[in-house]
Amino acid sequence: MSQLLQHILDLIERGEISISAHGYDELAEDGLLVRDVMANFTCGVGNSLPARSESVVQRFYEENVMTKRSVSKLVHEGTYAAEVAVEFVYTNEGWSPYLSLADARKLDDVREALRSGDLEMASRLARVFKLTPIVA
Repeated sequence: MSQLLQHILDLIERGEISISAHGYDELAEDGLLVRDVMANFTCGVGNSLPARSESVVQRFYEENVMTKRSVSKLVHEGTYAAEVAVEFVYTNEGWSPYLSLADARKLDDVREALRSGDLEMASRLARVFKLTPIVA
């Protein structure tokens, strides 16, 4: 297993990764949960990465200037919406802002609770709203 791949797996196991807010939205749009993607990554990884991976390893160690801001992220499932308090991490990188793995999992938990109709669970994690269409 390459050094980069082992490093990524270690970061995932320790929960020390970030997910771009845009990337999270793209996964949600496709009906995917971060936990499912992470499980598939850790279970289905190959044994090698491209030869250029050393430059990527170095980027893991570069220090990055970060600022954090509390925001409300909306999760919409069926006739429900939830306002979830999360923290955006802004960096000088192109995919900023980022969500912590813990916040991405919190969004997943709310999304899953709304999908299954478990409003009590969703309400413990977020402000939940029932959406009512307006008839014109």
